[in-house]
Amino acid sequence: MKTIAITGAAGLVGTGLRRELLQRSYALQLLDVKPIDPCYANEQSSVVDITDQTSLTTALRGCDAVVHLAACTTDAPWPEHVKLSIESSISLFDAAREADVTRVVYASSHHVVGLHPRAPNGPRLGPTVQVRPDSRYAVGKAFGESIGAMYAGKYGMQVLAIRIGNVNTRPIDR
Repeated sequence: MKTIAITGAAGLVGTGLRRELLQRSYALQLLDVKPIDPCYANEQSSVVDITDQTSLTTALRGCDAVVHLAACTTDAPWPEHVKLSIESSISLFDAAREADVTRVVYASSHHVVGLHPRAPNGPRLGPTVQVRPDSRYAVGKAFGESIGAMYAGKYGMQVLAIRIGNVNTRPIDR
């Protein structure tokens, strides 16, 4: 059974992802600054500060992959974004490499291209569109995509950055 670590596992996306991965028979290593209770069969939970690289490396040992969801998700001041989005991504990629976890799924956001004009029937943005962040949150996500690209190219890690647009069961707007 393959083990997948999830950072930010207590959040909205992590909670939904847990159900989906357990249904597909993965073992889960749940990582968050908040305790996760209850844990179900094939789940282990650790309270870990994502910027504490030593603890994070220990928690990732033996995992086959990691889904990196932990980040600053509000419009907080710059210092909070730097710590929770930028420093956490540095810590995560370094810890994964040190723990021999070669697959990382990075949860990015459509906000990294949010300053492109949106026309009702205009052209769709493709995968090679220029990054144009629309917020502090988006700058942190763009950084995560960049460091992921560096680790893929320089260290051979398999990195997938997914620009999430919505995590609700239905879209909340157009």
